[in-house]
Amino acid sequence: MTIRVLHLCLISKGVSSNGQARANARLRKGISVSLTRRECLYSPASRLLAGVTLVVRKDSTMGYDIVTVETDAAVAEQFAREHGYEYLFDKETGKWCGGEEVYFRVNIWGMGMLANCMTVLLSDCKVNADTINTLMTKLSYNQGDHLDTELITTILDAIDSKYGETDTWVHPFTLAATLETWSEKYDGVPSEENVREKADWVKKTLVEWIAYLRIAKTMGGCLVW
Repeated sequence: MTIRVLHLCLISKGVSSNGQARANARLRKGISVSLTRRECLYSPASRLLAGVTLVVRKDSTMGYDIVTVETDAAVAEQFAREHGYEYLFDKETGKWCGGEEVYFRVNIWGMGMLANCMTVLLSDCKVNADTINTLMTKLSYNQGDHLDTELITTILDAIDSKYGETDTWVHPFTLAATLETWSEKYDGVPSEENVREKADWVKKTLVEWIAYLRIAKTMGGCLVW
């Protein structure tokens, strides 16, 4: 069984330069790439699963706009305020102008990292591979795929069963995830400062995403655009 991990992914330090070059060439052509266990992006996942499939789209936009199926302007405004979506408020008056759907936004790099974190997290929480594949597939194509309440409930129940609804576990997890996917080519030479800075961003995004899923669970799920 393979797990789908999407779009832009950093190859782990264990991969050979030839293997990485082949993978990157295929990524640029917009085709699916099956990585072997040795070339797997995330070593914790590779120990659990046979391999990883990267799903790449030629027509991908520069990011993902995710909205709830049901609407509630008050909930949408509160989520946007809590998570720093300043551009959804009028610059002069501060008035909410973001609409009634609860909105989550992440760029391609961020979704790749988020998907990697979710793959390892859900594997660690004993979620079955079919469920993880379903989630990764729906996140891979920004064409309005529906994350329904049943799928979201399965994901949140697994996380809460292992960790509870607190997010105290998130920082050490995302620090480990950052180190696992660090690439000197893209991230530079690792130092305590720049690793911590990236890990803090990953933590913020993961916490925001899980908070968003908790809302989407009560609002008919969400659509991935």
